[in-house]
Amino acid sequence: MEKVFDFNIHLPHFYLNDWNHLVYDESDYTIEQLKKNYEHFAVELKEYVCGGNFMFLNESILFQEGIHGILSKLKNDFESCLFTFIIDFRRDDCESLVEKAIEHGAAGIKFHSYLQKICFEDFENVLRITKYAEQKNLFVCIDTSYGTSGMYKYDNLKLAAFLSEFINDVPIVLLHSAGIRIFEAMLLADCKKNIYLETSFSLPYLLGSSLENDFAFAYKKIGADRILYGSDFPYISQRDSMNIMMTFFEKYNFSNTDVENIMINNALNFFCKK
Repeated sequence: MEKVFDFNIHLPHFYLNDWNHLVYDESDYTIEQLKKNYEHFAVELKEYVCGGNFMFLNESILFQEGIHGILSKLKNDFESCLFTFIIDFRRDDCESLVEKAIEHGAAGIKFHSYLQKICFEDFENVLRITKYAEQKNLFVCIDTSYGTSGMYKYDNLKLAAFLSEFINDVPIVLLHSAGIRIFEAMLLADCKKNIYLETSFSLPYLLGSSLENDFAFAYKKIGADRILYGSDFPYISQRDSMNIMMTFFEKYNFSNTDVENIMINNALNFFCKK
């Protein structure tokens, strides 16, 4: 396989040209920082990916001059390109944020329970803007990584299950496949056919643990047609991410067709044909 579609690409900024100190909170970067970061990452991305879903965790860039330039650059550099923006559901004008994102070519919106501190009392407000996004035919990404001291207070999988009761017409993508709660994610996807699981971060992080087998079982149980490859680049390099995935597929006897669907075809055949 020469190139893949990466469903989870970030362009975080860095401290004083030190790429060993990436800023993990991407909520305050500017368009100029974004351009510089992409210039640094472009060579590696182009080597491994034919298309990608670029995640933007700073919604203020929607209103910054120059956003059209960087988004156009990404579209020109890759055969297929999706943009997903985080949405502040607490804002009175959050619908206008969705409209602004659409104006700039958004295909999806994202919620991050730990960053946004989404607790149960917030679920109705999240649902309101998610319904609005569904009307606009935007898919929904939910960060379902599991960890940090907020793992019990900000339950992202509970949020995903809640939204899935009301959102049926667009995909809901569980980024990171819920980590150690992979079976819970599997059960939710088995019940709701518009739910996709995405591979980024969790498998590399849990490599060598007994959970590897659980991921293989879960992915096969719901079917490879609803699994999306993602790297979480640059927090995991393209080379490492792809090597880990291909080793995983070989170890657990995924067919060549399954591998091609997960690594490229599922995103191209559904998400990029919206």
